[in-house]
Amino acid sequence: MRRYNGFEVPVRNRENQLAQHVIGYLSDGEGVSGIEAAYNDYLRSCVSENTVTYSVDGRGSVMDGLGRDISENGPMTEGVVLTIDKYIQAICELAGGRMKKGAVVVMDIYSGEILGMASFPTYSADTLAEAVNDKDSPLINRCLYSYNVGSIFKLVTSLAAFEQGIEESFSYNC
Repeated sequence: MRRYNGFEVPVRNRENQLAQHVIGYLSDGEGVSGIEAAYNDYLRSCVSENTVTYSVDGRGSVMDGLGRDISENGPMTEGVVLTIDKYIQAICELAGGRMKKGAVVVMDIYSGEILGMASFPTYSADTLAEAVNDKDSPLINRCLYSYNVGSIFKLVTSLAAFEQGIEESFSYNC
C-alpha cells in the first residue's frame, strides 16, 4: 500500500468543549450561535485553503510518476481571541455543574475582561435535537439572557436600604 501526504483540516467544533455557550456551534459549516455565529464570516476567512491536483487513470487510481501540484491560498490567520481563561472557565463549569439552571461569570474588576462564563444547563453540539426539545432550555445562554429589571433592581434597592440603616426585620410586600 502506498502512502500519500495529507493536509490538516481544522475543525471548529470540538467534543467536550469548554465554554460551549460562548463559542456556540455550527450547522453545515455555518456558525449558528455564540462567537461562531457572531464572527462566522471572519472565521471562515481565517482558514487557509490548499488544492492538490494529480493525474488518475480510468479507474480513478492515482498515476504514480506524473507528479502532483499543490497550491496554497495564503497562510492561516489567528481567528478570534477571547479573554476567557481555560482554567477559570473549567472552574466555572465545575462549580456551576451542580445547579439545575443558572450562570457563573468571572470578570476582571480592573479591565472588565470576562475570564470565565458558564451557563446551565449546558448542551453538547452532538445532541442538539435533544437540547431543542429540553424543557430546561439548555441552548439559552443565561449569562447574557435578559431578565426583568424589576427582579434584579429589588436587590439594588434592598442593599441601598441596608446601607441607610433600615432594620433587618423590616418587611415590604412587592
